[in-house]
Amino acid sequence: MKLKTLYVRFYKAFNYDYLRKSRGGGEDPWDVLNESDNRVFPFVRIPIEPDITTVVGANEAGKTQVISAIHCLLTGQKIQSRDFCRYSHLLTVDKEMALPEFGGEFTDLSEADRRVVASVVGLDAEAADFDSFYLFRLNGKKTMMYALTAGTGDRTATHVKPVTDAKLKQLALPEIVTILANVPLPDSIPLDYLTQANSKRQARSRTNRLALVRNMLDPKGWLSSQDKLTKATTEIMARFGEYNTDLTDETLLKSLDLAERLIFKVAGITQSTLTQVAEAVQAGDDGWANGLVKDMNLKLNDALNFPKWWTQDAEFRLCLSLRDFDLILTVQDRTGQEYSFKERSSGMSYFLSYFVQYLSH
Repeated sequence: MKLKTLYVRFYKAFNYDYLRKSRGGGEDPWDVLNESDNRVFPFVRIPIEPDITTVVGANEAGKTQVISAIHCLLTGQKIQSRDFCRYSHLLTVDKEMALPEFGGEFTDLSEADRRVVASVVGLDAEAADFDSFYLFRLNGKKTMMYALTAGTGDRTATHVKPVTDAKLKQLALPEIVTILANVPLPDSIPLDYLTQANSKRQARSRTNRLALVRNMLDPKGWLSSQDKLTKATTEIMARFGEYNTDLTDETLLKSLDLAERLIFKVAGITQSTLTQVAEAVQAGDDGWANGLVKDMNLKLNDALNFPKWWTQDAEFRLCLSLRDFDLILTVQDRTGQEYSFKERSSGMSYFLSYFVQYLSH
C-alpha cells in the first residue's frame, strides 16, 4: 500500500485550498465542513511521488508540516487544537475547539487490504472494481473511508462509511519510521551488551568502567591497604553510583541500540560470533578473537558499501577493533589512519547515524 495524495485542512499553515473554493463547484464529498454546516472548504492536496520522495524547500516553507501531517494521517496521533490554523476564521474560543483534519488516497492495495476496505464501505470484494481508497480523519472525532468504484467517475457517488478502530487496525497502513536526529553511533560497545539477553545487559560506557578499574588498581589507591579501603568506602559507593547511572542514560542506551542494529541487522553478524569473541577474550586467545573481528569488518564493509554513498572519499570505511571487554568503532579515510568519531566532523557522525537507521529499517 502506498500513499498517493495527502489531504490537509486547517493545519498550521495549511488552511484550505482558496483557489478551488473561489472557483466553486467540483468539490469532493469530504470538502463539506460537517453534517450541520454544509459550507465547502476544499482540502489542500499534496501529491506524493511513488518512488523515493524528498521534501525540499526554503526555511519556513512548510517541509516539517508536511511530514507531521503524514504522521497524523497514518497514526491518528498528535492531532491537537493548538495546531489548528491560527489565521482561519473557524478558530474560535467561544465553543469547543476544532481540530485539524487529514486525509489520504492510498493505492497499490494488497488483496487483504481490498477485502478490509470492501467490508467497511459495504462492497463485494470479489465483484467491486476499485484499486484505491480514501481515508479521512475529521475533526479528531471520526475516521471516514471512501472507495470510488471504476466507471462511476463521480466522487459524489463514492461508497463511504465510518471506520471503527478495530477495522482500521486490520489495514496495513504505511509505517512511520522516524530517524532519530540526535543519536550518534557510540565509540565503543560492551561485548556483554551484545552477547547477553536484554534483561541482563550491561549498558555501561567504557570510559566510566576504565575510570573505576583505574582507581581500584592504583598502587596507592583504594585496595592498597585495609585502612584505605575502609576510609574510601563512601567514595567507592559514590563511584559505583556514577557507574550505574549508565544503566538509565537514555542517550547511551539509544546509541548502543543503534550499534546493535548496525552489527546484527545491517552487517548480518550473528550473536554466536560475538559470544565466541567474548569467550576468546576471556581465555586469552587473542589470535582467534582478532581473526573473528577481521571477518566481521569484511561483512560490515560489504553491507555499508560506503564508496557508493560517501563519494568524497572512496577509501572511507567503518572499522571494528577489540579492546578487552569492548568493540571499538572508528573510521578510516584515504590517509589509511583511524579516527574516533570525536575527531571527525559532527556531520559525518550523524550521516553514519542516519545511514544505519535507514539500512536497519
